[in-house]
Amino acid sequence: MAFSKVLSSDPDYYVKAFEERTKRQQRKNVLVDWTNQLVKNQLIGSVTIGKRPLKVLGVGSGSGEVELGNISKLLEVFSSIEVTVLEPSKKYIDIYKESLEKSKLKGLTYQWRQQTLDEYRADVGASIKYDIIFSVNSLYYVDDLKDSLKYLYEILEHGGKYCLILVTETTGCYRLWKNFSSLYQSVASFNQISSREVIDGLKALNIGYELERTRNDIDVTECFNQGSIEGKYMIDFLSQVVNLRESVSESTYSEFVDFLKNISAPQEGYGSKLWLESGWEATFVKKQ
Repeated sequence: MAFSKVLSSDPDYYVKAFEERTKRQQRKNVLVDWTNQLVKNQLIGSVTIGKRPLKVLGVGSGSGEVELGNISKLLEVFSSIEVTVLEPSKKYIDIYKESLEKSKLKGLTYQWRQQTLDEYRADVGASIKYDIIFSVNSLYYVDDLKDSLKYLYEILEHGGKYCLILVTETTGCYRLWKNFSSLYQSVASFNQISSREVIDGLKALNIGYELERTRNDIDVTECFNQGSIEGKYMIDFLSQVVNLRESVSESTYSEFVDFLKNISAPQEGYGSKLWLESGWEATFVKKQ
């Protein structure tokens, strides 16, 4: 039985579900702090541009919470940066613009495109090259992963580098997607992938890469509290389905929640809360 609406097709609902998931992370701001460190260790000093501005592409930039911090780190070395933002949610773009204005950062030029990567590719092709490309938790929504990896490599400047971040293959989300893969058979806009599939795709393309990992588990206790709106948003984000309970049979929903509970566990120091393993892997590719 396939559901009717993938989460990414409803940007406003996606924002609500994503914010609920973010609130329930074990450690706050881990993705921001980790990616800022990655910029310092993997990107600064690795990219040479001469006297022109640094050209950056954000793929699925979201609200800019992560990306703007990364850009500010780049500004410590590059005095002028041209940023192109690809983000299908108008709400997220508006939030990003507000954060940018409040940041008072200098030396930045922005182009805002309310598009997915596939839509951008159809419009622009490979005519514009970038020194750095960020893609944080966005490649789940491309039409063809391997083809997208090839395209991103194609639009890098020589000596440029892209950073792709996805969940690891051991995370709870990935295990849920794979265990209930039949739900997604008729949905072209959501790929049940982890960083492992990115690595496999790069190997098939004969493209070299480097890897970095971090972990930050999620409190899923509310998912088992019937009638909890917070739990509903969490389940919808974990499944990537809008209104999962109303979209699948009662038995399928029960199986999903039971499986989620089976792969969650309490942790020392957190009482009776149930935690789901969550982590990301960053894949870095440099164009030689």
